[in-house]
Amino acid sequence: MYISSNRLKRYIRNSDRIDFISMWNKFTIHSAEIDGIEIKGNDINKVVVAKVKTVEDHPGSDRLHLVTVDAGTGEDLSIVCGAPNLSVGMYVPCALIGGSLKGLPKVERIKLRGVYSNGVLASEKELGISDNHTGIMELDKSYQIGEDIKKYIPIDDIVVEIDNKSLTNRPDMWGHYGIAREVAAITGSELLPLDIYDEIEELKSLNVKVEDTVNCNRYSCIEIGNIKAREASIEMKVFLYYCGMRSVSLLVDLTNYLMLELGTPMHAFDSNKISSIIVKNTGDNELDFTTLDNIKRTIPKNTLMIYNESEPIAIAGIMGGLNSEVEDDTNSIILESANFDATSVRKSATALGLRTEASSRYEKSLDPNLTVLAIKRFIYLLKAHDNDIVINSRIEDVYPNVLNKSVVTLTKEMLKKYIDAPLDDDQVKSILNSLSFEVEVNDNEYIVTAPTYRSTKDITNAADIIEEIARIYGYDNLEPKPLKLDLVAPISDQKYELEYSIKKYIATNTKLSEVHTYLWYQNDVLNKYKIDKSNNLKIANKSDNSILRDDLSLSLFEICLENSKYTNEYGIFEIGSCIKGEDEERVLSILDVCSNQNVSEHYQNLKQLIYNLIKTLRNKEVEFVPAKTSKSYLQEDYTLYILLDNEVIGYISIIDKKLSRDCNKKAEIINVELYQEKLLTIDKESIKYIEPSKYPITNIDYTIILNKEELYGNLEQILNKYEHKYLFNYRLIDTYMDDVKKITIRFNIGSYDKTLTGDEITSFQNDLINYIKENGYNIVDKK
Repeated sequence: MYISSNRLKRYIRNSDRIDFISMWNKFTIHSAEIDGIEIKGNDINKVVVAKVKTVEDHPGSDRLHLVTVDAGTGEDLSIVCGAPNLSVGMYVPCALIGGSLKGLPKVERIKLRGVYSNGVLASEKELGISDNHTGIMELDKSYQIGEDIKKYIPIDDIVVEIDNKSLTNRPDMWGHYGIAREVAAITGSELLPLDIYDEIEELKSLNVKVEDTVNCNRYSCIEIGNIKAREASIEMKVFLYYCGMRSVSLLVDLTNYLMLELGTPMHAFDSNKISSIIVKNTGDNELDFTTLDNIKRTIPKNTLMIYNESEPIAIAGIMGGLNSEVEDDTNSIILESANFDATSVRKSATALGLRTEASSRYEKSLDPNLTVLAIKRFIYLLKAHDNDIVINSRIEDVYPNVLNKSVVTLTKEMLKKYIDAPLDDDQVKSILNSLSFEVEVNDNEYIVTAPTYRSTKDITNAADIIEEIARIYGYDNLEPKPLKLDLVAPISDQKYELEYSIKKYIATNTKLSEVHTYLWYQNDVLNKYKIDKSNNLKIANKSDNSILRDDLSLSLFEICLENSKYTNEYGIFEIGSCIKGEDEERVLSILDVCSNQNVSEHYQNLKQLIYNLIKTLRNKEVEFVPAKTSKSYLQEDYTLYILLDNEVIGYISIIDKKLSRDCNKKAEIINVELYQEKLLTIDKESIKYIEPSKYPITNIDYTIILNKEELYGNLEQILNKYEHKYLFNYRLIDTYMDDVKKITIRFNIGSYDKTLTGDEITSFQNDLINYIKENGYNIVDKK
């Protein structure tokens, strides 16, 4: 958004005392971020008012003219010019020799087609005040010949660009008057009131009806006639151009000017085309509508529109219609000044793909109390251009959603706690008064009443008031101080810490992806697989999918049904809540989707994952024992309980093929669950340090043969009972399945006193082999 410093000076008393260059640095600190500053008019020098005395054709060109002008220099100047609009008696801007224009750093005496030109007659574009370059700018004949053009046209200006994002929560600053209020507060200056026309009588009533009182907060309008002036003042045109808009006509320019001044958009309808105004929603209907830019658009459902009886004439808060536009010969208008719901405007603008200057402001939640003020200000400015206008009606004002001032209580204790600045009551009151806040000072508190333009969404609580005080006082004036507080160790949340540790371990040691599912079942999944959960707790007032889950793995299976459309092998996990009876339990569930060819490998990998996880968390070893499951969707033959300290803390199994084949015909799904509450009850075993031997360790591998159905746990129990003075430890190396199960064990032997001899190693081997055979197992012959 572009801001003209020239315009701000009009609103501030003694504004000449303000340095409008350095002030913007303060503005960035106190109010909003400045994106850039541009000094206008620096490149326009020695340009004066001149009168055209003669215009003749150039003898050596069909396009050029020989022009004689009186520029107040004491003698007429001969200038070669190619503009088509020159005429005798015309007042024009003339750049003298040594002067400069936009795009022409220095004006020099040059020869054009054999004739010397002693200056340049300038267009509006060359003066930098518009993009019009169709001809020489025609000046008002009241201007004094020879005077600097800048005396009559406000070419010199300081224009700043403010970052729109920093104004999102400040709708009051989307106009120059709101910015001027901030500048006045920052600089300790006085904000002047706006000049308005306040002599409007109770004339005829306009036929206005607001049907959608939800999305139309306020609708004000008035009829103005006998409008004869067609063009805005040069001052207003330059202002609009510097702020990024172009001059169209007096009426359009005035509505744009008011939008840039007060921040509230306005719209003018040709009153000869309007018989009544109805503000209503399109409801469930779509309609075709041609907007002012002559584009036919399809208006979506639930769009707020302005109607002339049954005919749409404007998209509320976005753009007017071509069927009611103000034309060159329009002499009577209905002036709309309204306030529409921010969300409604944003949704409609997004649906239409039509973001306008008006919609961007309405989306910020404008103050509805500005609508009547804007009308009175418009009339004042219009009368300054055309004093013969006639007010044909009263101000019609429909105000269904009245906005009141926000009242906030701020305790002095809270103010001191937050900013701890040396501010007395008078200073606090002065700061807030400078922002037009009303302040009632009590013994221990301030009762602050914010103006309505700060009450739409900005000022809601005491912290907002503190921010206002701190920013105007100056953040750079606040003394940095260390926080004074008691250092208390936080209360440990064992459940949170356990879950975090599990997630971290899985994330760093596997390729499983974490998911988050809903707390309720999908009815279609339960029905498809005939899983009865009718006795579960249900969500009240929810007709569909109301059954709360008691099995997290089923929720993860719903995710698998969706993800298997895109990939064949993946793994997911979640730590979530299950509702069992009236109790909530936390469960870790893992689903590993793999091909049936790799299921054995994945099954063993998940067992190893659980083993390592528990070893890391509790420094204990889990056991896997055969189990019978109550879950109908699991294969019982592959179901193992996970035991820790003889307590069941979970299971591992494979999901039934009738479910897994719906993910992929060749897929198997391995399922693991760990019960967090049970894991919490088991203490971590302290790590015991064993001094390593300084003598060499010998590793001996033996492959022991088991029956195909026998569990490794049986062999492990027997090996745990074996004792030998040279045996340090053993561990499982590999498992191989054919007709029998072959388990490879690595035994680590040695001594703390010496290096073992060959005979001692052989003696250990013979003793171990005999022990294994005595317990009914055979060893694969290494030969």
